[in-house]
Amino acid sequence: MVIRHSDPSSDPGATRSTAAPAEEISASAKSLWETLLDALPRLGVALVIVLVGWALGRAVRWMMRTRLQRSRTPSFANVISKLMSWLVVLISSLVALAVTFPSVKPVDLLAGLGFFSVAVGFAFQDILENTLAGVLLLPTSSPSKRPLALRAAIHGGATLTPAGNLRSDRSNGDEAL
Repeated sequence: MVIRHSDPSSDPGATRSTAAPAEEISASAKSLWETLLDALPRLGVALVIVLVGWALGRAVRWMMRTRLQRSRTPSFANVISKLMSWLVVLISSLVALAVTFPSVKPVDLLAGLGFFSVAVGFAFQDILENTLAGVLLLPTSSPSKRPLALRAAIHGGATLTPAGNLRSDRSNGDEAL
């Protein structure tokens, strides 16, 4: 049985780092710096896109609020105008992200956003359900049709029965709510 000792410098397939660790760190830092300098114009453009999106969102909020307050309640106008403003800022942020990182496609961003919204929806299901119920109460234009006044408090005197029904706790009432 013969054992051969091969010299890594004579083996063309062997990869061996001859640089000192300090030189490797210096080369890596230089590479990171050059990459940052190459990306700086894209970062500047992305910042401008986000700022323009924010300003456009504020303009959309003002226009929506002004227009909706003529025909709807002030609270409905505020909610819808803020939602539209956030939508404009979100879209501009996604565009800025696509500009900053050219390898990221807008379709990938929308798919990730969809997955994220499903996860958040399940996590905050009860909170979002109550919020949506409140938003659905807003569009009523006539004060006489509104079930509740602004900042109205609901005082409950009911308990949940084992069957899942609400029962009034009044002394004279057996009626289920």
